[in-house]
Amino acid sequence: MPPNFLNDNLFSVHASSNKTFINAESQTYSFKEFDNLINKISNLLISSGLNEDDRILVKLEKSVYSFAIYIACIRAGGIFIPINTDYTPSEIDYFIENSIPFLFISDDESLKEIQNKNLKTFSLNDDMSGTFIENIKMQKNSFVPVKRKKDDIASILYTSGTTGRSKGAMLSHDNLFSNTKELLKFWRFDDNDILLHALPIYHIHGLFVACNICLISGARIHFIKKFETSSNSFSDLRFSVTSLIGLFKMSFKEAIF
Repeated sequence: MPPNFLNDNLFSVHASSNKTFINAESQTYSFKEFDNLINKISNLLISSGLNEDDRILVKLEKSVYSFAIYIACIRAGGIFIPINTDYTPSEIDYFIENSIPFLFISDDESLKEIQNKNLKTFSLNDDMSGTFIENIKMQKNSFVPVKRKKDDIASILYTSGTTGRSKGAMLSHDNLFSNTKELLKFWRFDDNDILLHALPIYHIHGLFVACNICLISGARIHFIKKFETSSNSFSDLRFSVTSLIGLFKMSFKEAIF
């Protein structure tokens, strides 16, 4: 099997395990089931014409599928580019023009608004409808990773643009792996940990920090859209969750310890 640095050192560490990896609303995936989903997406990308270093632009809400697309893109030799789901059509057009993606994956509404009608696209809506889901159903759940070295680019993240137009920051396979390895050393996650994940996954902390540390440690993830005290409280979670990552808006009176 050809070496793929990030896949071999991070994504596939627990890939054969039947231990539960992700809970997301009504969905539950073991590491093995999640890896099979990644392989299906990887096969779809290759069958769609993806070549090494091709860029995939992704504007999606958090879901098991959007998480799997990140890994599949890199496993298939591509470069993953996530963007904020709040970006306007004109901003999206800028990212398309600047990054020159091979493929854009987003919801139907966003796809209708882009100027470049020649761009290859797949649609994935919040209700899990769209051409993306339809096309992965027919794919095999086995895949041979595309050869990638540690210095190859794995992802491009765009800056917030506070001092001008957003700029793409290139992150190598080794950048992402070394960051995860150091976090593991200091946070000491292991396969007994359960992470409550309450961040979007289009930026560093929600994806490359929170998700990657669970991939390498074997920890379990609970995906929620956001943390709301009206439906959850710390007292409800303290016995089922060992770690919590998210943005919170609450008063001290709302926090129950």
